Amino acid sequence: IRDTVDFAITRHDLRALPVPEREAQARRLAAEHAATGFNLAHDLMLRVDHVAMEDDEAVMLFNLHHIASDGWSMDLLIREFIQRYEADDDGRLPNEQPLPLHYADFAGWQREWLQGAPMEQQFAYWQRQLADLPSVHSLPLDHPRPAVAGTRGARHYFSVPAELQAGIAQLARAHQATVFMVLHGALCVLLSRCSGSEDIVIGTPVANRLQRELEDLIGCFANTLVLRTSTAGNPGFVELLDRVKAVNLGAQAHQDMPFDHLVERLNPVRSTQYSPVFQVLFSMGVINVEGPVNLALDDASFEVLPETDLTAKYELTFDASETRDGLAFHIEYNRDLWEPGTMARLAAQYVALLQSIVATPQASISTLALLDAPQRRAAVQALCGEVQPVPAQSLAALLQAGSARAPDALAVVGEDEQLTHAELQRRAGQLAHWLRGQGLQPDERVGLC
Repeated sequence: IRDTVDFAITRHDLRALPVPEREAQARRLAAEHAATGFNLAHDLMLRVDHVAMEDDEAVMLFNLHHIASDGWSMDLLIREFIQRYEADDDGRLPNEQPLPLHYADFAGWQREWLQGAPMEQQFAYWQRQLADLPSVHSLPLDHPRPAVAGTRGARHYFSVPAELQAGIAQLARAHQATVFMVLHGALCVLLSRCSGSEDIVIGTPVANRLQRELEDLIGCFANTLVLRTSTAGNPGFVELLDRVKAVNLGAQAHQDMPFDHLVERLNPVRSTQYSPVFQVLFSMGVINVEGPVNLALDDASFEVLPETDLTAKYELTFDASETRDGLAFHIEYNRDLWEPGTMARLAAQYVALLQSIVATPQASISTLALLDAPQRRAAVQALCGEVQPVPAQSLAALLQAGSARAPDALAVVGEDEQLTHAELQRRAGQLAHWLRGQGLQPDERVGLC
């Protein structure tokens, strides 16, 4: 903990460059700024660059190491920056209240807690919950995992319309759950159906600011919880939602255990190819309780510079945000493992699954639709070609015609044998003769198993 800080903003002036070069140079500076590491021994955990684009336009680049910041902290940082900007513009001092606690107070409490009985109780819960955990998910990949996991990331954006969002919220209320739990349950179904696994392990971040005094502090409070859900037994979605609810409530009740400390204690099998414990993250975004930052001022406006080169923190990250127009999602994925088309299909399946869940929440999870009607038609056409109309004849008549036309052509392909049209007709005659022997009359119905 330092008594004094030597802090300076690095300035770049691009105003003399032609406009297209300015944009390219600003993006290059932003990429370099984001990629430059921190030396934890002596660097300040905050780095800020100012890039002058016009006399009245500039780019501010903020970079905080995660050891000293989290998503909530970034909101606080921008809020305080704007408050100081407004105060300076008005020629007044910012109205700042002294903080009741500092991060060092929290760090001291946490260090003491990690050596006490409550920590051991929480660890015992996680030890039971994560026993015999699968080391890695079994989702099909587009490319083999490299020997050392890469971080080249990309995003696929999609949305859920407001009408479906309302249905999800209503389903959550009807079963004393949250929208997050319904979305988490749907994601468990999707991953289970796509992977063939019944043991679904997903990480999720939590703000972990359970005391009011922590809400205004910049620092790394966020923690990651492990949500392990079983889809065994092909339950209805409502039954699965009860499982998901219990998993979420149990994890939240034991969220003081820092994830890195948990991994250290569990000591799972490590691999350079994937992260330990889980590789798929689901987040609904942590927003400061005071609401989003107002980026519009009387004489200035702020907007977020879109990201260019993305880093994939996990193999798959599903991120959801509630908006007035519906749910906004993006999937951040590792480009070494998956292609953009695969992520587009995964997103479409997730939306179709949510529609099916809202329409038939009691249905077994294996019967919930992963494709909507247009997607099903497209899939059938892709597999079978253009669908031809069936002649207005009975199946028996069609098979007899096939037998007369090409008796040696394949008619039926089963698991262990194949039948030609002629053999099928012979077998059918044998079965008909046996059924008549059992007393069955022509045109009577026979059940098929």
